[in-house]
Amino acid sequence: MRLNIKLPITGLMAAVTLAANAQIGSGWSTDSASHSLQKDGNVYYANSSGIETFRLNDSLAKRCEIKINNNYSSGSHEFQGYVKCSGSARSSGNSIQQVLEATTGVGDVNQLRIYDSSSGTIKVLQTGITLGTGVYGVYERINIIHYRSTGKIETWFNGSKKSVGNDVGSGTYYFKYGIYIAGSSGKPQTQWKSIQCWKK
Repeated sequence: MRLNIKLPITGLMAAVTLAANAQIGSGWSTDSASHSLQKDGNVYYANSSGIETFRLNDSLAKRCEIKINNNYSSGSHEFQGYVKCSGSARSSGNSIQQVLEATTGVGDVNQLRIYDSSSGTIKVLQTGITLGTGVYGVYERINIIHYRSTGKIETWFNGSKKSVGNDVGSGTYYFKYGIYIAGSSGKPQTQWKSIQCWKK
């Protein structure tokens, strides 16, 4: 069963204090695009005091994610959030954050995955770059900056730029976060807080 539920942006951004002045760079304005909850299979979602919990409850569960409806084809766009991972990921990892292209069928062009190795490892799928290890049970700050003018996508981890990838050219892009990809019986889970997006 697949559900796609619109959520008010106010409830999802209840805990923005930590992120208020933490964006990378300057000249940004707040992007207040709405959020949609997407669920497929036996999954769990809750939002408690601004902390969103996403979990896949069995190996057939496919996704429990928030789609940010910030569809864009030009300009610069930044995502920021703090994520804590737990449970047990499948052997090839589970997606926790994505930049997706919506019009050509390419899908994700920058995907962060959590792996079980080294007590939790976050990597960028497209570049193969490791963002951090020992992340299980710890909140880590994630910033994604997409420059449509150059096609470059930067991934920052706890304030340090770690990866630079490429988009696929002209098209419509948007952000997602949560937990995605079936195949793990270990109930992989993410908890996200202080989600913000900016544009310029």
